[in-house]
Amino acid sequence: MFRKTLEFLRPWFVNRKTHLYQLGPRLTPEQYPEALSQWFRNRTGKKLNLDNPQTFDEKIQWLKLHDSTAAKTALADKHSAKEAIARIIGSRHIVPLLGVWDKFDDIDFARLPDKFALKASHGSGWNLIVEDKSKLNMRRARHKFNKWMQRNLTFHGGLELHYKDIKPQIIAEDYIGIEPDHPADCKFYCFNGEPQLFWMVAYDRHGHYRGKFYTLDFTPLPNFYNCDELPGFPQRPRYLNKMAELSRLLSRDFIFARVDFYEAGGRLYFGEITFTPTSGILPWRGEEYNIQFGQMLRLPFED
Repeated sequence: MFRKTLEFLRPWFVNRKTHLYQLGPRLTPEQYPEALSQWFRNRTGKKLNLDNPQTFDEKIQWLKLHDSTAAKTALADKHSAKEAIARIIGSRHIVPLLGVWDKFDDIDFARLPDKFALKASHGSGWNLIVEDKSKLNMRRARHKFNKWMQRNLTFHGGLELHYKDIKPQIIAEDYIGIEPDHPADCKFYCFNGEPQLFWMVAYDRHGHYRGKFYTLDFTPLPNFYNCDELPGFPQRPRYLNKMAELSRLLSRDFIFARVDFYEAGGRLYFGEITFTPTSGILPWRGEEYNIQFGQMLRLPFED
């Protein structure tokens, strides 16, 4: 019956190249592998090998199905993660929380500073950076958050199951100013609790980014992703060694984790911990890099 449902929806999936949000709520766990395989094929054009995954992307799909733990859920929740991360690396590295609400209309904007960040606790990229509260388009902001609060990222992002049971909330954080074109965002790729390399990313005010990969001793690596490279010779991050140390602490219990940090105002802040970057369909510059990263990611049955 389920296979017939998939066959019926296949043209809709292929034409829309969209998510599982209409089919997802009706799925049972036994149906997840086939649904995920169909989603993966529609998004990448490739057949997903879940029996013997080889590439990084394939192994991330395997981890979605077999390693979406309660610990990952707690750390993916932008609200609960603050306390959990602070216990491990200290509260001085946590962006201060200004408030938390169940819905947009509960937010008391009069009590918020002129600059702040609003985030949906249960999503990825569902954020609004407010640099001038007096210029905030309230109607547009309400529309965005009301839409996000009705979504479950699990079925909007390719069965990222560790998001499934996160309570939807809205949090406000202190505004952390990052200079345009300054590579303050450092993303550490940790395999079995050991950071192997990191990606420095610079964002402009329009949200466009450039990035470059480095070893932990700041030796440049090829640009594995299909994006523009950082211009010139970026400065070595001030807290590079500390970031690597904290990444090791935060990833020690996981097969794979990407741990993000920011340098801003002379301080080091934790950004987020990501277990399924880009939902396992990364913008590789070449398939050889997908394979290379896959060799570094060792699944339990490969030991």
